[in-house]
Amino acid sequence: MISTVLRNLISNAIKFTYPGGRIDIFVDHKDKEFIVSVCDNGVGMTEETTDRLFRIDNNISFKGAMNEKGTGLGLILCKEFVEKHGGKVWVDSLPGNGGNIHFTLLKYLKIDANFYIRAKLSCNLNNSLNNTGYNQKIKK
Repeated sequence: MISTVLRNLISNAIKFTYPGGRIDIFVDHKDKEFIVSVCDNGVGMTEETTDRLFRIDNNISFKGAMNEKGTGLGLILCKEFVEKHGGKVWVDSLPGNGGNIHFTLLKYLKIDANFYIRAKLSCNLNNSLNNTGYNQKIKK
């Protein structure tokens, strides 16, 4: 599920960034979670738009930098997938200054009273995330 989230966020960054633009992917970590950020210097969004991005009752769709069409459902699914893994999603953006979409992923996902699963983020040789998920049961 998390690889689907990354694929969708990167695809959106590509769609809303003009040719020659920049897209960066960052992974930071705090005590109990990873923070993954997909940042671009594309068209950006207003605060009104970012407030509506993840709402199924107020579905919106925008054309990309090169007039590509979208359904507006990808970010809603990303939010659902991230929340199923105990995380949250948020956006920082300004019109004309690109967008930064962030999500958290717990380092340890509690599966019952005695066991947790450790999160794993791995990278390929190009330093891009290519496999995410949970592995390694750890006794409490």
